[in-house]
Amino acid sequence: MPVAVEVVIERRFLELEEEARSLVLRNISVELERMGLRSKLHSIDLLEDRLFGLYAKVTLEMPASNAVKAWFTLARLSKRIKLWIAVEWIGEDDVSKEDLLDAAANIMVESGFGSKATVPFDAVELVRESRE
Repeated sequence: MPVAVEVVIERRFLELEEEARSLVLRNISVELERMGLRSKLHSIDLLEDRLFGLYAKVTLEMPASNAVKAWFTLARLSKRIKLWIAVEWIGEDDVSKEDLLDAAANIMVESGFGSKATVPFDAVELVRESRE
């Protein structure tokens, strides 16, 4: 393939990638607007993670309890657009660790994304060992 054609193809790929990123940001912004939370938005960042690949990090200016509720609603969007949306908050940590873990599990189910381990492990063996 001639070099000029490769450059054009690569440029078009980068343009499509940028359009996709803009569409993701727009979808999240529209959903936050629909939820009445646009004024609470601090930032939306598209980031890359070794385990999850590309994902969106939404930072909201509100207490944890409200941010977790918003995260659950955003999980539905996450499932529709097939992109993990993580929520972080700037505000009071007014949720217990146990409640946060329960909420995170519900969010994963709602979004269709599961947890991923950095190192493979045998869950059955871990349970067996804990019972001994």
